[in-house]
Amino acid sequence: MSGSFPPDDLDTTRAALEPTLRAVADILPLIAKAREPRFPPELAARWQACCQQLAQAWNDRHCGGLADFRPAIFELCAIAIELNDSDCLQISEALASASDLLEDPQRCDEARLLAAISATCECLNIDDGIEHPLFDQRARHLTERLHNSTAFDSAEGGNPALLRIFLGEAQERLQSMYEAFDLLPPDAYAIKTAAEEIVLLAEPLELYDIIDRARILVVRLTPRTGENLDLDEPETRDHVLDRIALIEEAIAEIAGEI
Repeated sequence: MSGSFPPDDLDTTRAALEPTLRAVADILPLIAKAREPRFPPELAARWQACCQQLAQAWNDRHCGGLADFRPAIFELCAIAIELNDSDCLQISEALASASDLLEDPQRCDEARLLAAISATCECLNIDDGIEHPLFDQRARHLTERLHNSTAFDSAEGGNPALLRIFLGEAQERLQSMYEAFDLLPPDAYAIKTAAEEIVLLAEPLELYDIIDRARILVVRLTPRTGENLDLDEPETRDHVLDRIALIEEAIAEIAGEI
């Protein structure tokens, strides 16, 4: 096909494209650099494997007790030291402190403590682990929650009037999520925004279960560098719908208590 164009036209085209090609060549190294992992792959893989063991040990505690849970925490602390990352260190240390209370007969059954540990184990076991762009934010939130659970007894029931206001606002966000799913194509940004708003609504009331479930949805709807989030893809769509259903379930539980 190029033989049908006069040489002068080809030279003119090349000259016109040269600045664009040069700009692209300058940008490519920056893009590659931005995608470099933050941590050594071997250490990141060990952290992720340990988080999986931790979550499994916590889920199995009703059958086998905490025999595997405590060693997994100690291993997580050791890997955090090797990673030399403040967020990894803080969340592993906070988890260790919270797990100490599981040996205290007066504290081991506190709902707030158990919920904080459960949320931490679940969130740490999410794909991409410490390489996820929102890991730092997630780790700091969970660390704060673990500290709160060790410092205070289980929270008393919230103000019924405030809870009713929250329920009305949260249910509106849930409805907007489902409406965003019905659009063609589904609006992932609108769903993520609604989940973030639920977090903001739940935080003053310390509704940590809802906060955690909504944050996990936000993380799922935050694409990694170079990733295309496609809610028309069946597996992704089902996973996001499952997460929305978990938020809806937690909100329904509160509605049933007031």
